[in-house]
Amino acid sequence: MIIPIFMEIRSMKSKITFILIFLFTSLKSFGQSADSIETDLARSYARARGAYLSNTLNVSQQFPQEYSSFIKKLLYYSSAKPSTISYPFNLPLQHQITILSSDDSLFRIYSWHYDDTSDWLFPCGDVLQYKWRDKTFSKSDTLEKAGVYCIQQFTLRDHGKTYYLCVYVNPVSHEVKRQSIVAFTIEDGKLINDVKIFKTDKGLTDKIDVDISVSRRIVKQKWKSESAFSFNPQILTVGFPEHIENDDQPIGHIIYKFTGQYFERVKN
Repeated sequence: MIIPIFMEIRSMKSKITFILIFLFTSLKSFGQSADSIETDLARSYARARGAYLSNTLNVSQQFPQEYSSFIKKLLYYSSAKPSTISYPFNLPLQHQITILSSDDSLFRIYSWHYDDTSDWLFPCGDVLQYKWRDKTFSKSDTLEKAGVYCIQQFTLRDHGKTYYLCVYVNPVSHEVKRQSIVAFTIEDGKLINDVKIFKTDKGLTDKIDVDISVSRRIVKQKWKSESAFSFNPQILTVGFPEHIENDDQPIGHIIYKFTGQYFERVKN
């Protein structure tokens, strides 16, 4: 009786040891996989920027191979690797690409743009990643919003409906930069990016714009990274100035409140 019991205990120990080793190896390999994804994307992005800097005078290289490769990699990882939608990318990717996640972890934007005058020809763009049930999808928004990049994201939840409000910057000219708040939502496995959720005097629209006058008196870079929009999730309001003068001063204050179907302007 003693020998069989001893052998059974030994067998159980072996099984437990195997399970522990399996779990440890799985967790370790996952961590390495996530780290390797981040490293690969960061290197690819750096190569894309380098390619643009070396081809700024070559019109035929408007979209060099390195840039296309970076976007393809980001699209692949953000769709084929579901864990990326909630992975807390740190260094070096976070310092190169703005990563904005929704409160419910079902929507994420990877956005990039030039940050100084030395590489101003480098294109702006973003990749939109979203989750529907147990699947993760992604799409490139680069060609649809050429020269536009995202700097902030708000999550609106009301009566079972979820909207993702994204603040974009658009350098429309040398004199004016425009910020826009745009609404997205997920329906039946598809990301809808033309949600007419704002009720204005001109009718329903999918975005609201704020123009920022640019001059030498503007604080350098401020309105490329600082949002002119605010969102209050408790009372479901969006606030923003009418416009921003070239002395950096916001003029006026407009509030829109979500009433269940649309954002409607609150009379001051």
